[in-house]
Amino acid sequence: MDLKEAREEIGKIDAEMAGLFVRRMEAAREIAYYKKEHGLFIEDLEQEARVLESRGRLVEDESLRPFYLKFLQNTMDVSKEWQRSLI
Repeated sequence: MDLKEAREEIGKIDAEMAGLFVRRMEAAREIAYYKKEHGLFIEDLEQEARVLESRGRLVEDESLRPFYLKFLQNTMDVSKEWQRSLI
């Protein structure tokens, strides 16, 4: 694969990820509303740790796993920020 092809592949993946991001944030919106209704805090560090533990196992390549976990943590941070803006 040459540079142009690799960039085109990344573009396709980014488009897929955009759709998945929207779906994830829609689910996060529902969580925010639930938490507001039930008087819960947005941040749940124990849940985040469980997510990182379980989702980290999805990446078999040990050299990529820490970067995936960072990506996931950043995604959760963005989600929490958005949830705070909603409630």
